[in-house]
Amino acid sequence: MQIYGEHSENVRVFASDFDLLKIIYLHQNIATSGIEIKPDDMNMLKKSLCVAALMAGLNAAAQNPYSEIEADSAEFAVEVKFSGQKPGIADFVTAWIGDEPEDELTGLLYDIWQNHLKNKPLNKNERITVDAKNGYVCFEINTPDEGDGYGEGKTSVEMCYWNCSDGKHKVIAKSVSQYQNGKAFLSEFGGISFAIYNNDTHKIVFTNGSGLGADDIETGVEHLNYGSNGDGEFYVENSKTGERKKITEDEYNIWYENYPVITYALPRSGKNITATINNLPSGNKQVTLVWDGLRFELQK
Repeated sequence: MQIYGEHSENVRVFASDFDLLKIIYLHQNIATSGIEIKPDDMNMLKKSLCVAALMAGLNAAAQNPYSEIEADSAEFAVEVKFSGQKPGIADFVTAWIGDEPEDELTGLLYDIWQNHLKNKPLNKNERITVDAKNGYVCFEINTPDEGDGYGEGKTSVEMCYWNCSDGKHKVIAKSVSQYQNGKAFLSEFGGISFAIYNNDTHKIVFTNGSGLGADDIETGVEHLNYGSNGDGEFYVENSKTGERKKITEDEYNIWYENYPVITYALPRSGKNITATINNLPSGNKQVTLVWDGLRFELQK
């Protein structure tokens, strides 16, 4: 590229010198710059600036792979309090559960966790496993058969964390699996969720599996939506075709009781998550979410 003007002897432009290109582009019409650019070179400058912007974005993403998640959830960030040089799983559990539980399950976890911290005995149907060395905690809540037709129930809540390869973050996971008479069932609490801990700010922000690869598992029936119109009529709708078909209440109940449910077993040792697709006609199916240092990849 050729540059003309009273300062041209002091200016050398290389394709990688994006800052200089930007200055020239923004100030090309300012006489005090003393620099004139040939019209044929303007397109090259514009292209270079586009490349510079792209590279800047990629560089920022490389420096902080969770920047978008942190920005979107910054308003709800929670400070992690800890003693020593760095937090452990107990500190993450305390921060995640919080002081004011918002739902019934979190309230149960809060009570169990506080009793554990205070060395108080747990209810006979409650159990907690804390493995500080491996960064793992598991809550188990069992519901005995009370003759109400539901049978025995079990809720398992696991939490663990991973050190990220960028050296600046940790990923924390919480999985909730619920069973009735040994069979996984669909629940408002079930599934997996995540938090990102920033080593510099000492705060966590919460997110679902989106963006971390944990939402890539498909049961094969996501396109089937079962429901009721409130007048005693039930239906199943295919979101792919738009077709809606009437079904009986018994068919609806059978669907609900046998709906494929994904449960997640977090690692107490190792780094990968084992997910089980329960209640498939062919039987349960296990898949693995492989940790790559920043996110999870579904093993095919």
